[in-house]
Amino acid sequence: MQLRAELFALALPFAVIACSSSDNGEDSGIIYQKPQVLPAINPICLTMMRTEVGKTVNQPIQLQNVGKEALVITGSEIIEDPRNHFTYQGPDIMTVETRDFVSFMLRYAPTEAGWDAGALRVTSNAENYPILDIYIVALSEPAGLDGGSYDPGPRPAIARDACIPADGG
Repeated sequence: MQLRAELFALALPFAVIACSSSDNGEDSGIIYQKPQVLPAINPICLTMMRTEVGKTVNQPIQLQNVGKEALVITGSEIIEDPRNHFTYQGPDIMTVETRDFVSFMLRYAPTEAGWDAGALRVTSNAENYPILDIYIVALSEPAGLDGGSYDPGPRPAIARDACIPADGG
């Protein structure tokens, strides 16, 4: 019985290495042949905190290439933002190698109180999402409210479906 336990202990590291998907024994997940874009967060819900009019919130956005071929970002823009409260910087690079990330910095700067919704549209050579829309929802309140109540009106559909406001309602 002792010999059997020792053989098991010796065989276990080899089984881990043999069953992992990389040479170093770590499981690094599935890699596709063609470029694949994978957002770290979608949608981006800035409703967990209330933002006062006149203040700004910065939110980093990262996309990863989970394909063997290089992911090439060909364009990006903010869409469906009627109040123009969202801007962004980036991407910091245009070609994303296997397992690497590309970063954007989203900025929310409301000039009037209420709900805001939009999307960051990223176009690329990705096989899974050549046009990727990362939805954004935010809620701003009048300056100086200091914990008082404020009715921002009806929530946008994306906020009802995916994001919970700061007050849980």
